[in-house]
Parts: sequence; C-alpha cells; structure tokens
Amino acid sequence: NDVEASLRVKGGLLYQQYAKEVNLPDIIWCDDPDLAADFAEMKTLIQSYITTAINEFVLGIRDVDSDADWQQYCNALKNMEYDRFLEVSRQYYFGK
Repeated sequence: NDVEASLRVKGGLLYQQYAKEVNLPDIIWCDDPDLAADFAEMKTLIQSYITTAINEFVLGIRDVDSDADWQQYCNALKNMEYDRFLEVSRQYYFGK
C-alpha cells in the first residue's frame, strides 16, 4: 500500500541520524597476522563489554542518568585500551 510505504520511508528517515555502521565484512584487510590477531581479540572483548553495558543501561542495572555510572563505563573502555583498539582498527581496515 502506497500510504504505508510512504510512512515507512518517512519513519526511516527520522531514525537515520541514529544509525551506525556495524556490518563491515569479516574478511582480512591486512597481511599482518599479528595485527589481525590483535584486532580480533580486542574486537571480541570490547564489543562484548559494550553490548553488556548497553543492556545494563537499558534494563536499569546501570542508571542512564548517573554521571558516575557513565564514567565507570568510560573508564572500563579506557582500561581495555579502547584508543589502541581504534588505532589497530584503522591499521587493519585502511593500512594507516
């Protein structure tokens, strides 16, 4: 139905600003096996932590309005060397 399709498109456009790229292909972009291993290990650890934290914020286990809970989340990412993960990711995907 044309009205329904139009509403879906309009609704999708409203949510587009919140979209994030999450479906990068799972192929090896680099020829450095050590870098690929570091990337895979860090990606698994950090994605697992982020997913758990998001669920805890949504379920109210962590208070979304609490600066202390947010800071604890950020500190945990820092302790997991998130900045290093971003650099490893750049090298892995773009060779830079």
